[in-house]
Amino acid sequence: MMPAHSPKVSVIIPLYNAAPYIAACLDSVLAQTFDDFEIIVADDGSTDGSVEIVAQYRQRYPQKIFVVTHPDRANRGITASRNLTIRQARGEYLAFLDNDDLWLPEKLASQVKVLETHPQVALVYAKMGFIDAKGQAIAVNGLRTFGDGAPNQPAQIFSRLLRKNPIPSLTVLTRKNCLEEAGAFDETMQYNEDRFVWSKMLYNRPAYFIPETMTLYRVHPANFSRQLAKARAHAEAEFQYFFKLIDFLQHRKIKPWPRSAFSVALCLFFIRLWLWGTPRPQLLSYARELFKQSPFLKYRLPVFGLLVGLLGGPRLGAALKRLYGINWAEHAAPTA
Repeated sequence: MMPAHSPKVSVIIPLYNAAPYIAACLDSVLAQTFDDFEIIVADDGSTDGSVEIVAQYRQRYPQKIFVVTHPDRANRGITASRNLTIRQARGEYLAFLDNDDLWLPEKLASQVKVLETHPQVALVYAKMGFIDAKGQAIAVNGLRTFGDGAPNQPAQIFSRLLRKNPIPSLTVLTRKNCLEEAGAFDETMQYNEDRFVWSKMLYNRPAYFIPETMTLYRVHPANFSRQLAKARAHAEAEFQYFFKLIDFLQHRKIKPWPRSAFSVALCLFFIRLWLWGTPRPQLLSYARELFKQSPFLKYRLPVFGLLVGLLGGPRLGAALKRLYGINWAEHAAPTA
């Protein structure tokens, strides 16, 4: 049973077979200088003793640490596990940490201060460092900043999100109500689920970047294997991200439509697919679906000609004109 007191922050930790790392992960949260938080661990069907380690911590910190499980106790994946804990969370703010990563002691204190000082900000994020399996430092990521130490405008961060995800989940502190309004994490997405929910939250709300390292991402064999799998599935994940985001924005009837940012992002997307050697039939399939879905292709876009050139030039242009009434040569022409 959870105590009656509602903490300011709920720390969300999905757990799956992380016996070598989960103790250090929990210790890094318990060492925070800000202590008005709860830790909710979602057991995702671990079989390596991880749950028993968490149970020992639960005995020592019964008012701080709680464990939830899926109804079938099966392995449902990180996204379903995050959503399970979000439904149980009592905090006004939510923070996310994977079971093998670490926080530095000032992480929560610094970020809570930002959200308390700037009520218009939906989430705050920061730089992260990289460590190896033994906890030795490797590097610090090079996130581009948007007006360090000040809220950045929605158009800035949204445009950046369209190109790639600059917001690592383990660095985030967000308002629970903002995340819930955006629909939490999409469990149909294997990858890009965090980028998708950040995009839904931040198309009309500011974010805040703290240009300091506050988290440590652990690189180890199992983790690296997940990254390789993610890279292989990246094309489909990118397509799914754009398709779902366009659908979301159209459903919300967002105006003005961010045509310019989308057109550039889509061209960069197709350039990446082309450079990765994605087969042309797959490129054409993605293009057809996005053209069908995307209202901004009705407009004259200077970058549209580049996209068409990569995907097949006149042949694709003829197909677009026949299927959708789009004159690619007209769209490729410079705007006045």
